[in-house]
Amino acid sequence: TNHTVEVSPSISCNYYSGNINIPATVTSGGTTYHVVSLGERAFYRATLSSVSIPSSVSQIKSRCFLFATGLTSITIPASVTEIGELVFAAYGMTSINVAADNPNFVSVGGILFNRDTTTVVECPMGKNGTITLPQSTRHIAADAFAYCQAITGVTIPDGLLFIGESA
Repeated sequence: TNHTVEVSPSISCNYYSGNINIPATVTSGGTTYHVVSLGERAFYRATLSSVSIPSSVSQIKSRCFLFATGLTSITIPASVTEIGELVFAAYGMTSINVAADNPNFVSVGGILFNRDTTTVVECPMGKNGTITLPQSTRHIAADAFAYCQAITGVTIPDGLLFIGESA
């Protein structure tokens, strides 16, 4: 049997802090569990220096790093196939990086897109200045630019078809 587990929020919101190295597996009671998901609000309001996400993780749920502090960038491994909304709305985060061999996502200028850059998935909360979206962009996902208060302008391509709610 394949046993899996998810990183969940701690009982006290600020329990996780510092350099976080998420293991690919954990063992409890003699059973080994594969860490496959970072749960909703898992690092909510945490004070983080760095986070290392293992290649066992395939899903990062909504609001995982919501309002976390200290984390300026993060790298999404190739194994991640699903990313929820407002995952990277962390104070000071300026760059979302993606492993070059990730078949589902890519980073352009520190902003998260789907692999073919037709959809803006999320802009990190700490991004500032003006942003020019690639000509291939057709959709801006819901909440993609939520909380990005330091952005002074966004140049959108002529072919943009859809802007999601609260984007």
